[in-house]
Amino acid sequence: MSQSPVFNAADRSARLGLPFLFPSQAHKEVTVNEALEKIDAVMTPAIVGLADNPDTLQPVRGESWLISGNSSGEWEGCENHIAYWSSTGWRLCAPIEGQHIYDRSNGGMLFFREGAWKSYIAPELASGGDVVDEQARVAISAVIDRLVEIGVLYPQL
Repeated sequence: MSQSPVFNAADRSARLGLPFLFPSQAHKEVTVNEALEKIDAVMTPAIVGLADNPDTLQPVRGESWLISGNSSGEWEGCENHIAYWSSTGWRLCAPIEGQHIYDRSNGGMLFFREGAWKSYIAPELASGGDVVDEQARVAISAVIDRLVEIGVLYPQL
């Protein structure tokens, strides 16, 4: 499912698991095409949203999903992986510490840290206090609003 059975860990790149070519390898285009599919999916990753079972989806080639913590079916045990639909079916990519991904379902960014995908949540706006600096609060609010607008932060829920 996630890796071709022909390749083992030593036959792949360390970070993305891209397959290497072998001297005198027949059908090199299969290996190269597999690598290009994966590069296409993970170099500028954008997910449609969270999913836990591929049987509930009707994917289009090139779509990616983030596998949720309640994965089942073909994805059981693959929590936090990026699943992308390729010309040969579902392919999985394990997350890399520090990786960022765009979530199309809400227009925000996620990052992978300490074994989990996390979102950038906008801080609460300043309120109260003994000394109130309105100009500073307006400036801070403007920065937060802009970061939410460009998708770096999620708005407070």
